[in-house]
Amino acid sequence: MLGLRARSPLPEADESTLLRYYQYLATRLALPFKARHCPEAEPGERVVTVVAILDPREWDRGTHLGLLCAVRLGGVESIAPLFELEVGDDHPNFQLLEDYWYWFWNWRNRTRDRWVL
Repeated sequence: MLGLRARSPLPEADESTLLRYYQYLATRLALPFKARHCPEAEPGERVVTVVAILDPREWDRGTHLGLLCAVRLGGVESIAPLFELEVGDDHPNFQLLEDYWYWFWNWRNRTRDRWVL
């Protein structure tokens, strides 16, 4: 997915790898799907419907939140970072979301000073 060989270290989260991850997930995520949204800056969680994954070239705008999704809650559409979404381990998107979360969460701050989309 990120063009890695076996046992290669994970690459830093930057504009190039984020775009490759977006292209990978855009063809594999089963949309729409329900997910728990657990905002990093807010307590609690809510169940949202994820309706789209957004192209980072158009949506990051320097926020460094990684891949963003269009989500719907009670008929209102908004934007949520993909790393804030969770599904059960029996969900078809579980492993895709877990792999992305692990990579982005652990490698996102390594290039924050240089990250420009």
